[in-house]
Order: sequence, then structure tokens, then C-alpha cells
Amino acid sequence: MHISLKLKLSALLASILIAALAYLLLLPSDSYERYRQVPEVELQVPSTRLKYNQQTENLIRQFIQQTEDPKEKAILGGLHWLLGFIDKEENFEAVFSDFVILSAELARTSKRPLQRRAARQLLNNTLARGAKQLPQLFPANTDGLWDFIGVLQVVWASDNHRGLYVDFYRDQFSNVEKAAYSSELLFSESITKRDYEIIGDYLIDTSFLYYFTQKNPDSKILLPPEQFDTYLDQLVAFDYDSTLHYYSDEFSDLAYLATHIVLVLTNYGELGVREGVNTEKVADYINESYQDVRFKLGDIDLLAEYLQCLKILFKNHDPRIATTEAFLLSLQRSDGSWGSLSDFSSEPYIQFHPTWAVLTGLNHPY
Repeated sequence: MHISLKLKLSALLASILIAALAYLLLLPSDSYERYRQVPEVELQVPSTRLKYNQQTENLIRQFIQQTEDPKEKAILGGLHWLLGFIDKEENFEAVFSDFVILSAELARTSKRPLQRRAARQLLNNTLARGAKQLPQLFPANTDGLWDFIGVLQVVWASDNHRGLYVDFYRDQFSNVEKAAYSSELLFSESITKRDYEIIGDYLIDTSFLYYFTQKNPDSKILLPPEQFDTYLDQLVAFDYDSTLHYYSDEFSDLAYLATHIVLVLTNYGELGVREGVNTEKVADYINESYQDVRFKLGDIDLLAEYLQCLKILFKNHDPRIATTEAFLLSLQRSDGSWGSLSDFSSEPYIQFHPTWAVLTGLNHPY
């Protein structure tokens, strides 16, 4: 009797433990926990002493106090953090091209005038600062040439800096062959072998050249041959693998490629979506993979890029846009940045990218 009772109690306890474990496993997990600041503190933008952009820093703090738009306040907070980040020379050199592109995108808004004014001033200051160290930013080789082409649209639109930058380009790359973009694989081979990184490299670099030449056919600048449309024609043969598990590196690589295909098809959100097979395929993949990216993967950079893609592809017809935007806003740190502690202890680009991605996603209209 005593032994039987002990066995029954042991069995009961075991069943309770099993049930409790099953319950815990079924509870929704917070895949973005590493991005949360503990304790949670509201946005704080104390005065910061900077070597560069001190006037812009003062202006942004003033604008944060003035605006009643929560999104504009968040974006200005992100810009304020970035000012401190790029004040360090090693960070400025590492992210210069990306920071120029970000500033130009934030300056295009028609909905947030304070943000637009701050971003325009910051863009002008950044181009002026970069003009003093162009040989270091863009070395005289093929990589440096294509890096320069990445900012050529922005530079060309700047009356203050176009001449100096274009003169530098002509001199710095006079002896660098202006050949079509190439990689270790042909573009068609990268599609066959499903090399997502190389596919992305081809499309991203050649898209900058394509959109510049479309806008400025008479620029009289000697540039490499333009082949972006050729690559888009070949991309039609590419199919997205929807069977990949979200925890695999291949899933992340494909998801990042998908977001960049949306961006190159629209000049990074500036233009309307091209109709066609490439748009249909990438829209289907973004739509199908969103749940894994939002609720399972825990990658804030990728989620921010998905937000921008949702806005571009589905506009305000998609309820996921508002909820994703609100979620990303909730993850902003008190200093204005987005990212995890491991991000901030890494190399400059990894520190910069989460905030860049979120600002771009928030900024895109819908």
C-alpha cells in the first residue's frame, strides 16, 4: 500500500512536470529579447560634444523637443546617435557611402519637415567632410570605382559638391579599367548555383550605375558598361526556396537577397515597383516568409528591411505594416539607436547597420 501510494504520487508528479514543460514550450517566445534594453528608458538626447556636426547635433535636439510626431522623434533620435557614431574617424571611413545614402533617403521625406531639414544639413556636412579624404574612402582600384558609383546619384544631385567629387573620380580612376561588373562567378552561374551573396552583389552595384545613367544620360562621365536590365532578365529564372528552415543561414541569406531585390527594382524605394515576373516572385516570397522573420528569427536588421518591402510591395493595404512599425519603434534604445549589445561591440558596419535599416524602414512612406 505504501509503495503503491509512492508510485502513484511519483507518476502524478511526473505528469505535472511533463504538462508544465509542454505548456512552457508552447508559450510564445520573444525572439527579439536581445534587442531589448533593461531597464527600459525613454529616448534621451543630452548635449554631446562633437568634433564634427556640432551645429546639426544642437539642431536635432531642438527638433526632438519641437516635434509631436512620434515617428519623427524616433528618427531624429536615431540620427542623433549616428552623429556620435560617425564622429569617430574609423567609423566614418567604414560607413561613409552607406551614411551618404541614408542621409539622402531621410532628406527625401515630404511628411516630416524637421527630419528633412536635419538630414539635408547632415548630408551636406558629410559630403564636405568626405571631400577632404576621398583617396582613402575610394582607393584607385576596381572596388573603389564601384564604391564611388554607389554614391554618384547623391553626389550628382549636390550643387555644392558635384564638381569636386566628379573631378576626383576622373583623376582617381583614370587608369582603372571601366569594365562591366564582374565577380568570381558569372551572374547566370550565380543563379544556377544559388549563390545568394554574389547575386546580390551584381544587382546592387549595377543598379546604382543603371539609375544614375537613366537620370543623367548626358553626364559625360566615363563609366563602366551598364548591364542591370540584362541581369534582371536572367533573374527571371531564379526561384525562391520556400522550404528552408528559418534557423538556417541559407534562409537568412535568401531573405536578405529578397529584400535587396525589392530595393534594386525601385531604386531603394524612390520609384514605383516594376511590374513583371521578378516582382511577382519576390512579393510572394516576402509574403510567405514574413511570419518566420517577424516571430521566429529575431533579426532586427532583416525585419526592418521587410518593413520597407511591405510598404513598397503592398502599401497601406497590409495591416502588418503598422504592427511591424510599432514593434520596431518599441525596440529603440534610450540613446536613439537600435541593436543588441553584441552588435555594439562588433565592427563599425555591424554597429551601424541595425539603426540604418530601421531608420530606412520607418522613413519609407505608406
